[in-house]
Amino acid sequence: MSLSEVLLGTIRPKTRFWRGQLLALICVAIPTLVKIGLAPLLPDRGQVVFYFPAVIVAAVWGGARAGAAALALSSLIAWYAFVPPYFSLHAPPRSFAILLGGYLLSGGFVVLAGAMLRSALLSARRAQARYEALVEAATTVTFRMDSDGEFSESNQAWSDYTGLDWRQQRDGGWREQIHPDDRQRVLAQMSAAVSARRPCRVEFRHWHAPTNAYRWVSWQTAPILDDDGALVEWMGASMDIHEQRIAQELEANLLHELQHRVKNSLAVIRALCDQTARHSTTLNGFVDTYNGRLSALSEAQGLLTDKSWGLATIDEVARTVLRAFMDEDAQAIRIDGPPVPLKPTTTTNLALAFHELATNASKHGALASPEGRVDVHWSVTDGMVELDWIESGGRKVETPSRAGFGSRLLGRAVAHEPDSSTRMEFDADGFRYRACWRAAAESQSPPVAAREPLTSTAA
Repeated sequence: MSLSEVLLGTIRPKTRFWRGQLLALICVAIPTLVKIGLAPLLPDRGQVVFYFPAVIVAAVWGGARAGAAALALSSLIAWYAFVPPYFSLHAPPRSFAILLGGYLLSGGFVVLAGAMLRSALLSARRAQARYEALVEAATTVTFRMDSDGEFSESNQAWSDYTGLDWRQQRDGGWREQIHPDDRQRVLAQMSAAVSARRPCRVEFRHWHAPTNAYRWVSWQTAPILDDDGALVEWMGASMDIHEQRIAQELEANLLHELQHRVKNSLAVIRALCDQTARHSTTLNGFVDTYNGRLSALSEAQGLLTDKSWGLATIDEVARTVLRAFMDEDAQAIRIDGPPVPLKPTTTTNLALAFHELATNASKHGALASPEGRVDVHWSVTDGMVELDWIESGGRKVETPSRAGFGSRLLGRAVAHEPDSSTRMEFDADGFRYRACWRAAAESQSPPVAAREPLTSTAA
């Protein structure tokens, strides 16, 4: 802090009367003692003018009353002590009377000017205090740079954010804390702004010491010009926009994923329609079969939506799709197995498979008679998932003469899983279906960008 800043800091907004008078006395006493000591070297005239600095200082530091007291006291001392005969009250000479009158008149203007200067200094100091408080309270880091774009003063907020001390900051260490992928672009934009003396706004990743990671920030700098248009310095602000930037990227990913999901869902619906129509002999048969498959697809999509397109389990898929085929006592279909997560694509395919199995069982298999039962069971052995659909107690099952769309759909139900296989057995005791695949190692929902796209198995 400079000497002038220290002295200006001693100016108080309100000065008590006795302090102002004491200040006026001190301000007048100092030049009086100096004048007495230098009397042999000073001319006889001009004794009053010698006190102008005392009046100014008293007015600035003590206010108008202190300045007026200094003006009156200095006039009295000059008349009493420095006009012969010395130290006696008498009528002053005409020349001194004119000088004294001019001093009082001009001194009045000096007191007024000093009081106005005092008010201006106090206003500037209050504005500086408000600015500093705002900087401390704001989440935005403000800074100053010289005309060459280098930091010109220490900044505690900036040091707290970056972890750099003033020496490192002054020596350009902040450049090394810009993310390597952004550094060349940012420095080029800032250099161009300095050369053109124009404002600059740039977003980039900067090192954040408290979290020990890079965070997105928005830098804005503006040039400060003097009256002649010359560049004096730069004022800047750095705002942390990391959460906002991540939210924007997440929104873009979600929109892209939604678009992708809608396209794939429409492709699946179209494939279901084409394949169902190809294997239907009547319009009513097509409508019933297609509506059933579309409902199964809708149930799977609703389940995935509830899971935010995460990992649903086999139990959740089976109970969601087979709910419509269960009797009141829930004895016709028994579901049992450990929680096994499924990929979104497998969730959709397995939902269609469960619906196909239940529909066939209702028309031709175990669910077509009151005594029929269906056991849906799965287990995990040595990392392999074994899912069984076993029908019993129903009508006699016959092997179909040709494989239709339903058989192909069942054959590809777990095609997107590793080491997958399927098998269908048309035993006299009831139809059996088995699907096997290797269980996924992780059970957490992957990031949006890494999720598997939904594809049609009906093509």
